[in-house]
Amino acid sequence: MSISKSQSPFKSQVLGLRLGLPFSLLLVGISPQTFANSSSFPDVWSQINLKSPAQEASRLETRALEEAHSRTGLRWVPKLYLEAKSVNSNLTDPHLSNKGALGLDLPLYEGGVNSAQGELLQHSLKSQEDLTSQLQPEQYSQVGLHFATLGVIETQNEKLRELRHQTERLLKNYQLGSKSNPVGYSGLLGMKSLVNRLMGLHAQSEAHRISSAEQLTKKGFDATNLKPKFDNASEFVSKFFPLKDRQLETAGSFELEALKKKAKAGEQATKIEKAKYLPKVNVFAESTKLNSTKETIDGTHAGIYLQWNLFDPGVRGVAKEAKFRELALQKTVEAFEQTELAEKASLVATITALKETIKLLQESYGMAVEQSKITEGLFKSGSLNILQFIEILNQRAELIVKLGEAELALVRASTTAITKEKFELAKYVADN
Repeated sequence: MSISKSQSPFKSQVLGLRLGLPFSLLLVGISPQTFANSSSFPDVWSQINLKSPAQEASRLETRALEEAHSRTGLRWVPKLYLEAKSVNSNLTDPHLSNKGALGLDLPLYEGGVNSAQGELLQHSLKSQEDLTSQLQPEQYSQVGLHFATLGVIETQNEKLRELRHQTERLLKNYQLGSKSNPVGYSGLLGMKSLVNRLMGLHAQSEAHRISSAEQLTKKGFDATNLKPKFDNASEFVSKFFPLKDRQLETAGSFELEALKKKAKAGEQATKIEKAKYLPKVNVFAESTKLNSTKETIDGTHAGIYLQWNLFDPGVRGVAKEAKFRELALQKTVEAFEQTELAEKASLVATITALKETIKLLQESYGMAVEQSKITEGLFKSGSLNILQFIEILNQRAELIVKLGEAELALVRASTTAITKEKFELAKYVADN
């Protein structure tokens, strides 16, 4: 193998392409203007949180249920009504008459409908409040995922840049061989393959970066040129999505609590349907005045009346139907709770394992960087051939990929885990 300080033919043939951008920028896919704006996660979350239409819609739905529930407190207030009629008769005794009535109607017994309706709305309101509480950490989770993804990709690109610099130095200073030198020519092909791999890694990470930036932009923060203030995935999730003692927690999420209250509302719905078969008793009083061309009559009458639906095919079986729905809701709650606890346990185990894996990969990557520096010196002195050196560089590239994948997996697991519990979001944002 011949080693020369002259300009590399490989550099002129492979790197001397007619590119619109310098190779160093093309390799990592970053234009001079990319990532111009630096923002922290609390800054990004605060802006998106303030503009969230989904959260505002949920709050408005809560207010609507509050209004509906407030009416149930008036169920024993009598209904006051006014009635007026004007009749022109052309029968045997043509005349014009006007009738007016002012009355009130008060329910004494309604089969429990009104009280059950009040309970149903109370549980529905509490359920909606829990859904509103669940929505914020879910959005927090999504924003955290996309923000951290940008940070992991930027960190990965930094490592790729370091590897690229070492590769460029090699291409700049050494003649790697020709076909007449099999070892040197094989090294040439290996270096070309490494460069292609690095560019392929860039293409993948750039697509991922663009997708996450678009998601943040759609949620209300322009992340087109965002440079996230981000150290590493482990530190990020420890600050904003901490694990703490989740292994010991059995309390469910706000979503689970919402389902439990919805099931309680289902119990009241069954009572309402059963009440359709029961009698209703009301008292009433009415003052009437009839004024016609012939006479004027004033009258007041009061009484009590009974309404009982003895047969109506339209309500046949509704109580049984409501009971089935009530039981289905109860089983839905049980299934959801089992699934949530299992998912949380799995996520806790995954997070713990990933943190350990990342530590090991970081240590391995540090050793790979040191090894590649030492190997470069051995290659320059002729103690190591180019194929051995390229193998070391490829191993380093593989570690960059594995570390990035592990960090993204940690972020996904950690951001998902908080949606499985009653996460105190404000505490962690305020503390950091």
